[in-house]
Amino acid sequence: MTTFDYVMVGKAIRNKRKEKRLRIEELADENIFPLLHLSFSFFFLTKLLVPLNHWG
Repeated sequence: MTTFDYVMVGKAIRNKRKEKRLRIEELADENIFPLLHLSFSFFFLTKLLVPLNHWG
């Protein structure tokens, strides 16, 4: 009977860890796209503005 309890506890712990990992992945997916947008915007602005400063 105690072996069954240990198995159930182990499954519960694994499920909690899985749920936590999935929540973290969902939050990361939601937050990474604005960061990517900002980094690409910064990259393109610097590539466009630096040559303009050299011409003027």
